[in-house]
Amino acid sequence: MKRLLIAQLALCCFALPAIAAAQATATAIAKNGPNADKIVLAIIGDGYASGDMATYRDDVDRLVMDDLFYEDPTLVANRSAFNIYRVDVESNDSGVSEWFYKLKPGGDSSNAADWELDPNQTQITNDTALGYVANGVWAKCWHEYVISSADTSARIQNVLNEAGLAPDKVIVVLNTSRLVGCAGGSRLVVNSGTHSGVVAHELGHMVPGLSDEYWVSGKTWSGGYHNHKNCSTVLNQSSVYWSDLLAPGVDLPTIYDATTMDPDDYVGMFEGCRYAEFGIYRPVHNCRMRGSGEFCPVCEREWSTSTAPYRDSYADYMAVANYPGALCKGAYAQLAYNTYAHVQNPWTVSRWAVCPAKRVHLNGLFSTYFFGFAWVKDRHPDQDVCCRVRTRNPGGAIRDGVESCSEASSAGYQMLRLDFPKVNDPYTWSHVEVLCKLPPVHNNIRSEILTYRVGQDRF
Repeated sequence: MKRLLIAQLALCCFALPAIAAAQATATAIAKNGPNADKIVLAIIGDGYASGDMATYRDDVDRLVMDDLFYEDPTLVANRSAFNIYRVDVESNDSGVSEWFYKLKPGGDSSNAADWELDPNQTQITNDTALGYVANGVWAKCWHEYVISSADTSARIQNVLNEAGLAPDKVIVVLNTSRLVGCAGGSRLVVNSGTHSGVVAHELGHMVPGLSDEYWVSGKTWSGGYHNHKNCSTVLNQSSVYWSDLLAPGVDLPTIYDATTMDPDDYVGMFEGCRYAEFGIYRPVHNCRMRGSGEFCPVCEREWSTSTAPYRDSYADYMAVANYPGALCKGAYAQLAYNTYAHVQNPWTVSRWAVCPAKRVHLNGLFSTYFFGFAWVKDRHPDQDVCCRVRTRNPGGAIRDGVESCSEASSAGYQMLRLDFPKVNDPYTWSHVEVLCKLPPVHNNIRSEILTYRVGQDRF
């Protein structure tokens, strides 16, 4: 690590040699089909030294997988469009470079040229795999490069070549607590200390091409006619880009009323978008593209349209079949069955149900990837119905999918998605099943499995 005073910075930073990429390896953390049929997303870390790699993997799981592709409603709905790879590459130093700026006297904070390095701050330049710098300046996209953007781009390409990947999109996670969140073209850069909402916002730029919906205070739109995706200057109910999604009887322009309007679901024309406070409008009060809300209906549609060619179609699978819950068997205790071919738990304790599916063999090949759904009734006020896809080979090796659970007790059925990530089991002697835990009987009413579905493919 080098801690450099500003006077030294010009002598060293731009004289650093280009560093050959360290050995990089790629791990598929979400595989939904052949790469040629999916949006391939590669995640690379910068500033993670050898002792930081466990932290890096945790950062990737938290920022991209756990809180987004498992939890965010929009990304969950579109996740089958993606194959996601984590690329592991070590940096020599722990933490990315950090430079500190100050605004020139009388400068405009939104103009990158009006910021200069602060001579009273100690600048930090580290030896990292990709050569990123966290600078803390919004106008400079929160980050820059030790040598040049071309050098960093070349390093990223070297890492991808080493890992054997040709992704459509790249997320770079910087090992720093300083704010970073910026997308341009096919690359997104975030800091490890951010929250997943920042990643979702930047993915909104990178995949469906959504605009920012926040603004610089006092700024008036000067870009002329604009009527596209989630920002519009056309204050007209019939011709605004999202006219078909406007709330019935909505006023234009729309003034937000917290007592009657859902902040990220009520669609109107709210003033302020694309960095201008006046003269241009956004669809909802506080979409993910402005702040902390979820993606609004307009942005959700753009997501759906952009990922449609890549999302799963059941016609693309070797087999997708529904099975009656009555095919499930109790593990260690007999379960009950009704005339609707549902399986129920009549016991005063939770019981496991094992629900088998036929392993598909087509054109001489066995399926190797598995996903599922379960339609269940949860009739217990305090415990959930939880299911997962599982394979097991004769040697006893088990491969489990991620568990999905019901939400609250209800007389109606709930659908549990057991589809992400798919279970990969290439062992041809393995069998596949859906495994569900049914809550105890409550007030003589039983929780049950109505139907389950298993899909299978090979890629």
